[in-house]
Amino acid sequence: MKYHNAAHTRQVIQSVEIIAAAENVSDRDLELLRVAALFHDIGYLQNREEHEALSCEEARKVLPEFGLAQNEIDKICGMIMATKIPQMPNNHLEKIMADADLEYIGTEHYEKGSDLLFTEMKHFSPNLEAKEWHKLKIEFLEQHQFHTDFCIKSRESNKAENLRRLKSVKFAD
Repeated sequence: MKYHNAAHTRQVIQSVEIIAAAENVSDRDLELLRVAALFHDIGYLQNREEHEALSCEEARKVLPEFGLAQNEIDKICGMIMATKIPQMPNNHLEKIMADADLEYIGTEHYEKGSDLLFTEMKHFSPNLEAKEWHKLKIEFLEQHQFHTDFCIKSRESNKAENLRRLKSVKFAD
C-alpha cells in the first residue's frame, strides 16, 4: 500500500490533533479521535471496498480490552464511518475525523499524496491511465467539501489552488 499505510495513519492522527485543537475539543474526545484515526483504515488490509466497516469490526473486537465503554466505541465507529467516500459526517467529532483523513488535499502535500494514491490504485486497476486519473482528481476536488471551521478557513483556498492547477494541465488527445 503506497497510500493507505502507516505513514498515512500517522498523518491523520497529526491532522486530528491540529483540527481538534482549533475546534476546542475536550481531552477525552481528542483521545477518541486519535483511536478512530488509528483504526480508520485497518480494514483496508482485508478489503478496500468495505474497509471502513471492517475497521469498525476490528475496533469493536479490540477496544473493550482497553477499557473503552460501548458508547465510546460507538462514537469511534461513527468517526471511522465518516471517512467513507462520499463523506457524510453526522456530528462534530465525525466532521473532524472526515477532514483529518483528507486534509492533505488542501495543503502543499496534495500532489505527493495524489501520486501515492495513483500508484496504489494502479495496483488494483492496472489499466488506469494518467489522463483518467487526472479527470478523477478534478471531479473529486470539485465535489469535496471540508466540514470543520478550521479546514474551511485554512485549507479551502489551497484546495482551490490545487484544483486550479489540475484544470490548467492539458492532455494531448
